[in-house]
Amino acid sequence: MINIPNNEQSKLKMEFTLKISLVGDTTAGKSTFLMRLLTGEYNDHLIMTVGVDFAQEKIKFENAILKCQFWDMTGTQRFKFLYTTYLKGTDGVLLFFALNEPDRFQLLLEDLEKLKEIIPDIPILLIGTKSEIDAKISKSDIVELIQRHNNQIFDYIEISSKTGKNVNKVMEILLSKIFYISLNAPKKQKK
Repeated sequence: MINIPNNEQSKLKMEFTLKISLVGDTTAGKSTFLMRLLTGEYNDHLIMTVGVDFAQEKIKFENAILKCQFWDMTGTQRFKFLYTTYLKGTDGVLLFFALNEPDRFQLLLEDLEKLKEIIPDIPILLIGTKSEIDAKISKSDIVELIQRHNNQIFDYIEISSKTGKNVNKVMEILLSKIFYISLNAPKKQKK
């Protein structure tokens, strides 16, 4: 079980199931991130995801136990038609791109359009991977993308699955946003 530190030492009282979708190009490092997050290990020789891979992990967060279901989506163009089915019911999206692959950076626009079409109100955390390598995408290009899509992208973080930098922080940021949204959502009226 992954522990996200909290400020209160209260007993865990609630249990929720969350669906987290990992989206991005084939070489963006989604599967490597997930392996580092769940096992603490790094493996740069993973086989490319075909369709979708699933993983599940319990995470202690605030005063709850979250059963996080991770849906690692393929970045291959020929399988993106599956997004319509696999993204349904998603609570949060981790959108990945590799900081050292500027030619693939523009593919994010296609992913953002697809996400907006299928799950328009779901929070998206933008993740620049491979931060241990010299970035070839300018900060201004990243900021411009975020500003153009600020109704979808709520935050941005750079990570390194190789070194472990900010890997756990990703979940802290995303889970905080999901909880913020759920706490501030209009309450349903009882009939």
